[in-house]
Amino acid sequence: MVAVVTRALAARATRTEVGRLQQVLAETAATTILGQSRALRSLRDRIAALAPLEVDVLITDETGTGKELVARALHAASPRATGPFVAVNCAALPEQMFETLMFGHAAGAFPGAGAARQGKMEAAQGGTLLLDEVETMPPALQAKLLRALQERAVERLGENDLRPLDLCIIATSKAPLREADGFRPDLFFRLAGAELATPPLRDAAEDIPLIFTHYAQLAARRYGRPDPQAGYPLHQALKRRAWPGNMRELRAAAEAHTLGLLELRADNAPVLPDNSLADRVAAFEAREIAAALERHRGNTLRVAESLGLARRTLNDKMRRYGLTSRV
Repeated sequence: MVAVVTRALAARATRTEVGRLQQVLAETAATTILGQSRALRSLRDRIAALAPLEVDVLITDETGTGKELVARALHAASPRATGPFVAVNCAALPEQMFETLMFGHAAGAFPGAGAARQGKMEAAQGGTLLLDEVETMPPALQAKLLRALQERAVERLGENDLRPLDLCIIATSKAPLREADGFRPDLFFRLAGAELATPPLRDAAEDIPLIFTHYAQLAARRYGRPDPQAGYPLHQALKRRAWPGNMRELRAAAEAHTLGLLELRADNAPVLPDNSLADRVAAFEAREIAAALERHRGNTLRVAESLGLARRTLNDKMRRYGLTSRV
């Protein structure tokens, strides 16, 4: 019995270490910009030059080009790499809650504020604050943000004291802010200590097979499937596609390929599955079951209980999505 328990503990420790290494790999991949094309080499060189300067950076280019990935790479290569990386989606900020979300509030500052709370800017103290889609911020909120950036300090709602900030700001925009209607020029110049453009995928066509394979491998780990194979014909077809959605669209294609949903037309052009409600529900189910399998280390009984499914229903769904228990 002692020997059995010892082996079980050793196996559990091994699984824990493997999980830790996979997490490290995932975090490393999240800040890695792959590719050997001139466009992506130039982007990496620009990141390497800017990161040590701790200058505020404005990243601008088409949708789906990986602006947040570039922001994370800048953070990871900067002296603030050990500090927090806090991302704020400006398009989703409710105007009436902007101050408390960004600057924080004191206890009792408004009904329901039982305890003091720091805002996003304080949460990024010692690290990097990403302002994603900053071009969507209403003018009234731009003025409040500008003051905080100028003073490098915030005043929590319900307080009179300024709290100093030590952070780097990275902002992203799908539109050129210098020419954007309704965007304050003074805020633009405050954010654009340096400007960086992420290249569209068409400028890095030679790297498409490499990036596609990388995303497919990440999806295979997420869904518990073997690494998918993509031969020369598929690689050539991928390079011929226009990819208007850039990296985001390529990643969706890689995930579809991993799940066996990527189709080729007669001329070998890749066709992504329809983005119907059924497709989105199926993708959501696959992600949730894969995550539950990971949490419960492949114990399908516990997975079924946690998801509120009958064991047989869970097994049917796992077969449908090609998931394995990996006990």
